[in-house]
Amino acid sequence: MKKSIVFTCLAAALSMSCAAQTIERSKINNSEIKPKSTIKVEKPEVSKADYGVYRIMPDLTVSPVQVTDPEQIVAVSGSEALVRKATSNTENTPLLTPNTVVKNTLSGELGVVSGNLLMVVQSLSALSELQSNFNLSVVSQTNGSNLVLMKAAENTDLLQLIEQVKASGLVKSVKLDIAEKRYINR
Repeated sequence: MKKSIVFTCLAAALSMSCAAQTIERSKINNSEIKPKSTIKVEKPEVSKADYGVYRIMPDLTVSPVQVTDPEQIVAVSGSEALVRKATSNTENTPLLTPNTVVKNTLSGELGVVSGNLLMVVQSLSALSELQSNFNLSVVSQTNGSNLVLMKAAENTDLLQLIEQVKASGLVKSVKLDIAEKRYINR
């Protein structure tokens, strides 16, 4: 008899608890809870790229770490430091030349244009024509293939050079070499 009274009491307590939860749920469903504020999410600003995903940083330059004032250094990559220029000429459209500092618009990493162009030439005989017509020098060439790494002259506008090389018909493809930090998924 005592057991049945205990079970009856437990059943009654359980049913009262369920009824209380049902009442609370009905209050929620009847919209008694109102949002306190609206969250506004701003879209990140996407900057226009100058070459592929890279944007030219006209206010930065490359300098050897050993001779650079530590207070002026923005970033260090090996033995080179990226530093702010004393005066920035941002009025004119900046040229993409060797040692130009660029920023990857996707990763935000800074990089330096090496001035090297990786090319797949139409034929090996086109190498001498490329060297003479566009003032390029061969850095490296693979044996038996048409893959060539060539270096442009120091003050050459590389965007204009790439367009001229493509238009010449001497190459199948041209890619500009940019030294930057790369992230690899592991």
